[in-house]
Amino acid sequence: RTQRLRNQLMPDTDQASHDNTIQNNGEFSPTRPSTVQRLNEPSAALRQVIHDLMNYQDDNDLATRSIPEAINLLSHEDPMTVVQIAKFINHLSKKEASLHAIISSTQLLASLIHATRRFFENIDLVKLTASTLHNLSLQQSGLHAIVKASSVTILLEMVRYLSQPVMFYAITTLHNLLLNYAESRMDIFLSRGLEVMIQLLPFNNVKFQAIVADCMYILAHSHPDCKSVIYNSEGHIILIDIISNCDYEKLLWTAIRVLKLLSITASTKVNLIKAGAMQALARHLNSDSNRIVIHTLWTMRNLSDAATKVVMNLENINNALGSLVHLLNSNEPSIIMCIGGIISNLTCNNSQNKTYLCKIGGVQALLDVLSAYSDREDIIEPAICALRHLTNKHPYSEIAQNSVRDHKGIPIVINILKNCNSFAVRKAIVGLIRNIALCQYNIPILYEFHGINKLTDILLETCQVMNQRLSKHSTTEIDGIRLEDIIESTVGALHVVSRHPQYRALLTDSKCIRIFTQLLRSNSNSIVCVATGVLSELAQDKEGARAMHYLGTPQILQNLASHRDEAIATFATSALYRMSEDRGSINRRQGPSIDLNGSFTGSLSRSEVKFILL
Repeated sequence: RTQRLRNQLMPDTDQASHDNTIQNNGEFSPTRPSTVQRLNEPSAALRQVIHDLMNYQDDNDLATRSIPEAINLLSHEDPMTVVQIAKFINHLSKKEASLHAIISSTQLLASLIHATRRFFENIDLVKLTASTLHNLSLQQSGLHAIVKASSVTILLEMVRYLSQPVMFYAITTLHNLLLNYAESRMDIFLSRGLEVMIQLLPFNNVKFQAIVADCMYILAHSHPDCKSVIYNSEGHIILIDIISNCDYEKLLWTAIRVLKLLSITASTKVNLIKAGAMQALARHLNSDSNRIVIHTLWTMRNLSDAATKVVMNLENINNALGSLVHLLNSNEPSIIMCIGGIISNLTCNNSQNKTYLCKIGGVQALLDVLSAYSDREDIIEPAICALRHLTNKHPYSEIAQNSVRDHKGIPIVINILKNCNSFAVRKAIVGLIRNIALCQYNIPILYEFHGINKLTDILLETCQVMNQRLSKHSTTEIDGIRLEDIIESTVGALHVVSRHPQYRALLTDSKCIRIFTQLLRSNSNSIVCVATGVLSELAQDKEGARAMHYLGTPQILQNLASHRDEAIATFATSALYRMSEDRGSINRRQGPSIDLNGSFTGSLSRSEVKFILL
């Protein structure tokens, strides 16, 4: 019936007259269609549409009629019969109409899976079934049908089959399930699919490995428990080996993404670094693939806070630092932000890394970042933290302090401080200013650009916020930053400035003296120490001493002179000595003293601060 209708509607479907040729004076011309042909084109298009629809219906009718018989034959004991039926089903799965018919028959899929299990040693049958499942996985409804037919287990068996075509069909089908059918992820995980994929990861085919790694990423991203499975199965070692030795872009990208997920877990960071993760990642910092560079940087950023706890090859870490500094010239803000965080972490309490970065121009590169991105708090905060580390406690710290001045960095830093409301950025900048103020040649520039006045403003404002929050019994932590830390750093910076007589007058007005006196009543030894230190310096100035007497500061200092903390007691005694008209009348604490012109660098507790306003 269908054929008769086709012949009636399209009698010339198979004739050569529908080719793009015409006959002109007995000759064919391939380029000049006649007017009749041009008029005939819409009609030909319509006939093609009708032809396709009839074929579609034919495929659907054929599949619908054949499915019951196919189900029966799949239970046949003759493997060759089963293979022929599987071949027929596979042929149907390649056409859209009959594919939907297969998807609609859960019984057919279940019978096909069962037959394949019975003759699993038959490579032809397994290959045909794997191909059919792959074809189904290209449709959303097909993914549902695969899971409904309990095909996950046999796919995990196929992916380890001794035939590469079967393995590729199976892993691609599993990947399609994980990627496009979220409900399948738990089934695959509970079927120990992740363990299977870890075993397959070393397979000697980079395209296959790339698909496997992406499957691992999807599972690990969906289920936190998967990360511990990967780690406990030593999957991280295989990933690091791939990253160390592979150059296939897609495999690198997928492997680094999995490692990035693992690098988030604090308990595994040190072991990842010991396994060579940082060195392996650093190898790709100069990759031509932007996505590899970005994921490499984020993974290194995650690991970098633990990197200083592990002894790494000096040449490797220096090469990584050199590449990072070079990448600071990038035009992508996300890359700059990430590098700032890495450098900040790698220079925290690591004299070796600080020294090397100063040698290769790290200070100037970070100052260029501050100049270019002064309005981006997410970029400048880690960059300033890195500069704070580079200007303190290592053989080249004084050179770094001078470098900030030589490259016009002080105005940049003060300008950011004036325009920024972020407590995280403020904390970082105040610490940096304290460090650069240790160089006497930087103090005049700080004064010229009103940096000293801004420090006192920051101190006053932070104390006000602190008092407001304490009065409401609120936490003194804002956005992860303790206000006590900002107060301590700010007073510490002002302590350094107060050692210079020509700038001491900026701090001897009653407003500043009142704040320092209030801080003497803090419960934090760290804050009391820096407050007594700055008052000890200001007591040398007549105006400062007069303001302290007026505010009752000596009485508080008298109590602190017998404090169990040696630094606090010595600073308090020094302040009283300098304020007293009869220096011999002061009962000074006996015992070791510290250099009053130096800075105290001991380890002090940081308990909660409570202010008692005078």
